[in-house]
Amino acid sequence: MTNKQSIEESKNSHTKMAGCPLCKIPLKEVLVDVDRWSLVRAKNLKGHRERLMLVSKRHSKTTG
Repeated sequence: MTNKQSIEESKNSHTKMAGCPLCKIPLKEVLVDVDRWSLVRAKNLKGHRERLMLVSKRHSKTTG
């Protein structure tokens, strides 16, 4: 199994929420994908040369 196939299977293994920007992260932006986490470059660098996000695949929407 290639790394890209592993990423695709992993992304499909969790429930995607409609309208969630974290669920819509394109595979080409994923740097590392492991069990419950994906490491991606942040779009807004906020003055940094490089800025990364560690995203849980088991995230949920909270209100409050």
